[in-house]
Amino acid sequence: MSKTLKTITTPLTWLLSVLYEFLLYNYRVVFPVARRETFDTIPEVHVGFRIAYLLATWWLSSFILTLYAPLMEPTVPPGHPYREYLVCGGQIIFQAIVISFFRPAKLWDYLGNMMTISFAASLMLVVGMCMARLIPPPPLAYVCYFLALAGLMLLEHIRRSTILRLGWLMTATWLLYRAIVLVIIFILG
Repeated sequence: MSKTLKTITTPLTWLLSVLYEFLLYNYRVVFPVARRETFDTIPEVHVGFRIAYLLATWWLSSFILTLYAPLMEPTVPPGHPYREYLVCGGQIIFQAIVISFFRPAKLWDYLGNMMTISFAASLMLVVGMCMARLIPPPPLAYVCYFLALAGLMLLEHIRRSTILRLGWLMTATWLLYRAIVLVIIFILG
């Protein structure tokens, strides 16, 4: 192998191995399973990769929500460009505090699952934005689509909380945080 090819493949090999581990250590929060098999080879948690996953999904979800939010105006008051980053980041911190008192051993699994739900809903907002380019609906349609996705997020949150055996507390606090944020948006807006 030539020296030039080796210098190119070494960083690429390293990058691909890091990407592989990132996906491997976050597999369970993307695709949760209710029952563990004895022969299961997927590793539990790597805190560094989980934090990287939380940061990536937080940033991507917030970015997409920032693009989507103006489509709901004037039904939903306009906000600061960083509003969605604060809302999503605040949800992570709020839920992390709650689960730290309730079930600290489930912290990283719960936060990963919660952000997977947010990221999946954000990707569905992209679908809505693309569809709107073809046939621009009124702002209320964007609000209804957003609310429908929020309902699906709630159902998925309940499902994943059941898989994690967390009961209803985490779903109740998830809803509480979102209700508080909604009130603040309408009061400040």
